[in-house]
Amino acid sequence: MPNINNYAPKSGRQIKEDGSIVNLANKIDELHQTLVQMEYFGKSTDIKPTGVKKGSTFFEIDTKAVYMFDGASWVVI
Repeated sequence: MPNINNYAPKSGRQIKEDGSIVNLANKIDELHQTLVQMEYFGKSTDIKPTGVKKGSTFFEIDTKAVYMFDGASWVVI
């Protein structure tokens, strides 16, 4: 079993009951990434971003159209 004394205080690492080690800082970052919606800007000819969170928006600066990512595709709103 890992020895918790080998880790610096407040490193974010914790030993679970089963002996596995988790880093809470990583878990907090993962949670933050799932909650953050982004705003993107570009031209209508630009390829819209992929791998974005549901609810993110894309504003076309040349057409003034606003799109929202619904989890599967960009939809005009």
